[in-house]
Amino acid sequence: RPNRNPKFTQKVLDNVPELVNDIYKPLYARFQKQIPFTTDGLDSVYQPGDKYFVFAIQSMLYSLNEAFAQYNFLTSTGLIKKYAYVCRCRFDLEFFAPVKFEDLDRHVIHIYDDCGHNPEWYNDHFAVSSSEIMGIYCSTWENMYKYYKEGLPYLAEAFIGEQMKRANIKKQHIPIKYK
Repeated sequence: RPNRNPKFTQKVLDNVPELVNDIYKPLYARFQKQIPFTTDGLDSVYQPGDKYFVFAIQSMLYSLNEAFAQYNFLTSTGLIKKYAYVCRCRFDLEFFAPVKFEDLDRHVIHIYDDCGHNPEWYNDHFAVSSSEIMGIYCSTWENMYKYYKEGLPYLAEAFIGEQMKRANIKKQHIPIKYK
């Protein structure tokens, strides 16, 4: 089987904030300079020695945590807004059909089913559920180093899967197609 793992050789383009604002026209957005996460003592069995792979996982999970905890769901008075559905989606996905959120069960998390590493792990491209469940998903950053020290491979899919397992959140595979 050919190696499906990407080689992380390019960092984010400088004009991403302008592109995001032009394409998506968000109501709220916050952009920050890249945090220089340390990769000392961290490695992945899926990309051995590739420190940028380790760095990219840290950056992605940190960003999910920050987006959920501080910017999308806190009001000016500090109260947490609750939404019927919260969706985590990468910017670079193209969907072939609309996702019908109103048809989804908010008591489980819906993910795309292509995490071939391990059936207990979660694809990290797309997820949707209630505010409460997505809060657990997005806070994986807070526990990832603990999970790594406990023996999980350094992989976002493994960390998210463990986070949801410990919270006893059930997953359902959503039949969407994207590239």
